[in-house]
Amino acid sequence: MRTWILSSLLSAVLAIHVFGEDQPKKHPIDVKVEAAEEKALSTAEQTDVQANALKLWDAELNRVYAKLKKRLKPSAFDALQAAQRDWLKYRDSQRKFLDEMYQQFQGTMYIPMHAAAVKEITRARALELTHLLETYEESAE
Repeated sequence: MRTWILSSLLSAVLAIHVFGEDQPKKHPIDVKVEAAEEKALSTAEQTDVQANALKLWDAELNRVYAKLKKRLKPSAFDALQAAQRDWLKYRDSQRKFLDEMYQQFQGTMYIPMHAAAVKEITRARALELTHLLETYEESAE
C-alpha cells in the first residue's frame, strides 16, 4: 500500500513538474496586468488597468525597437522601419474600427473590453518584435 501511495505521489509530482515546463513563461507585463485585473472591481478600475497596460506595452515596444535598431544591419533596420511605419497605420486604422464597433454596444462592460482590444494591438506587436530580437540574439551566439 505504501509503495502505491509513494508511486502515485511521485507520479503526481513528476506530472506537475513536466506540465509546468510545457507552459510558456508569461511576460512580466502580463503578470503585472493580471494581478491588477484581479484587484480591479469597478468598470472604471478595469478600464484604467487596460489603459496602464497599453502604456506599459507601448514602452516595451519602443524599448525592443531601439534594441533592434542598435543590433540590425542598416538594410535590415531600414526594412523594419518601413514595416513599423506600416504597422502604425494599421494600428491607427484598427483603433478606429474598434472605436466604431464598440460604440454599437450598450452596457458598461464593453468599456474595459474596448480598452483591452486596443491594448492588444500594441501588445501583439511588442511580442512580435521581442521574438525577432530573441531570434537575432540567439543567432549571434
